[in-house]
Amino acid sequence: MGREVTKASNPVVLCVSGGNTQVIAYSQQCYRIFGETLDIAIGNCLDRFARILNLSNDPSPGYNIEQYAKRYFNDCRKNLLFII
Repeated sequence: MGREVTKASNPVVLCVSGGNTQVIAYSQQCYRIFGETLDIAIGNCLDRFARILNLSNDPSPGYNIEQYAKRYFNDCRKNLLFII
């Protein structure tokens, strides 16, 4: 998915789920795990952050945080272009 979305030949991906987190990279025609956790610290962090912003859990907190960030980024770009 990282290669398809980014069009990068060797992307580094942070895979976050409720049960673990992995740093994965594509190298030499296979995916390699550079590091992982077996706790829920990052998943809990995203859940709590979404709760603070009053974002829905549907379909997932991480997705909703990403959409919120995209809207904010686009608004900032529009304002910046207006100022210039």
